[in-house]
Amino acid sequence: MCIKKTLLLLCIVFSLVFTSCDFLNFLFEDSGSTESFTTVTVKSDPNLQTYLVKLNMSQKTLKANQTGYARFADFSDANQKNDTESFVRNLNRQINEGVKAEVAANAGRSASGDRAVVSGYSQLGYSKGATANFYSYTRTEKTLLGKEKNYSESIQTVCKYSGTYCYVFADKQNSNLSSKGISLSDTDYEKLGQEFDKCYEREIAINGNPFYEKYNNTYFVPCNDKIVILVSDLFGDASEDQDGGVVGYFYQGDMYNQTYLDKNKNAFGEIKSNECEMFYIDALFLTKRPDTTYSTLLHEFNHMINYVLKTVNYMTKYPNATNFQTCGVWFTEMLSMITEDMFQGVLGIEDVDSPKGRLPYFNLYYNYGFKLWDDDSIPNYIVYANTYAFGAFLVRNFGGIALLKQLCQNEYVNEKAINEALKVLYPSTTSEEQIDFDYAIRKFSLCLFNTGVPTAEQLLETGENQYYSFNRATDKNRSDGLTFTAIDIMNIVCNVQNKDGSISEQKIEPVFYQKDRAVDLGPTGFSVHYIGQVSSFELYANKNEELEYYLIKQ
Repeated sequence: MCIKKTLLLLCIVFSLVFTSCDFLNFLFEDSGSTESFTTVTVKSDPNLQTYLVKLNMSQKTLKANQTGYARFADFSDANQKNDTESFVRNLNRQINEGVKAEVAANAGRSASGDRAVVSGYSQLGYSKGATANFYSYTRTEKTLLGKEKNYSESIQTVCKYSGTYCYVFADKQNSNLSSKGISLSDTDYEKLGQEFDKCYEREIAINGNPFYEKYNNTYFVPCNDKIVILVSDLFGDASEDQDGGVVGYFYQGDMYNQTYLDKNKNAFGEIKSNECEMFYIDALFLTKRPDTTYSTLLHEFNHMINYVLKTVNYMTKYPNATNFQTCGVWFTEMLSMITEDMFQGVLGIEDVDSPKGRLPYFNLYYNYGFKLWDDDSIPNYIVYANTYAFGAFLVRNFGGIALLKQLCQNEYVNEKAINEALKVLYPSTTSEEQIDFDYAIRKFSLCLFNTGVPTAEQLLETGENQYYSFNRATDKNRSDGLTFTAIDIMNIVCNVQNKDGSISEQKIEPVFYQKDRAVDLGPTGFSVHYIGQVSSFELYANKNEELEYYLIKQ
């Protein structure tokens, strides 16, 4: 579907960036109302289909009854869901928050003291068949209060692969878990290592190099020569009929020295570090869905790279820093998922095993945005989907692999990293022309309208006339095979279980709401409402929140 794009701010022509929030307030105040909400008349074109877009630019969730409506609204609550992935994120958050507090409390110490920057790296030197013990989360039990508690224990492992850039270790118990569905041969472990080795140089060329020689030994351990990949039954939850769980993860605590963690037990609790760069891979997923596992490994590799470049190197460069820098969850997850996206063709995997398999949830729940990672009332699969969708939109419309490289390799995090990356690729002379994070967020909703394959002429358009869409491919002729393929958001298919237990395919198109419907808007979330072919309509609008209203006509 090809449409004519007219992006308006309440019947005022919308330029590259909103003029200001004052302009919005002036428009609302012009209605004569002094209340938080006001009713304004919005003019439209009866010959065109009109849609209203509400966009939450604040850092908090706006409840449905705060977003305004065209006539009246009904409200609904989100489903609740927790899973083990929340535990992994909380582990990494616990490390980051503990170090942040310790850094702030001891900001006055001299770099010549125990905050010394030293040089060196660790030569692990494992060979195939070597044995080693590693800490891993091996079981989950219910407490008396019904909550889950995860236990980290030392496990015996054997090296199954010693490659160019990694070692693959297997829990010795894996061979005894056939009754739980785990069945792995030496070839399976070797294939995992080979897939990682195959992609290693390609990923570090774009995302950055996790190897470091200088480091701040107050916190960190020396970099190891090869990355350790540990394959085990993560959290001990494997079963023949398991259809969910953690495929793999990167734990930041392994990069901290145990002495530092032990000295700060009040902040961290009883945490064990393996004191090396490593990943954890679930043995059941490697058995049943190896393609998903290979993609996950590259996803976790990006997390490691992000942590080295934007945290380890930052604390080395600024040993007396009074603030501890680390990526927000949404930012590093976005980079990891678009890294998987970029490698899909190299790995030769289907959409369902790539982040594209998450897009049905974006089509249904884009209103929650991509920053609610700490909100347990929002299922993880929704936040993952929305985070990937925004990243996929960014790279397909604002520079492709060149943008990803800037995002990963500059020294900034979160919105500032995006702003600085876009500033490099889209330099401008005036603030009104600057393409930045806010600009991209304001264009994001167009991906639900510009769904057709763009023409050659449309692909050449830039700025206000650009065809902002998922359905754009980038970097199609690179010698390394890395690319971002076009996405047809109107033809996203997922498997649905029917009442009789059978599985059928179902196409999930983006949800458009009626004009009298309102839904919660998470930070960066938006909702699209069908108004129809009308000459005007009344909008009951919120004046005081960071809530922006648009008209889209087609």
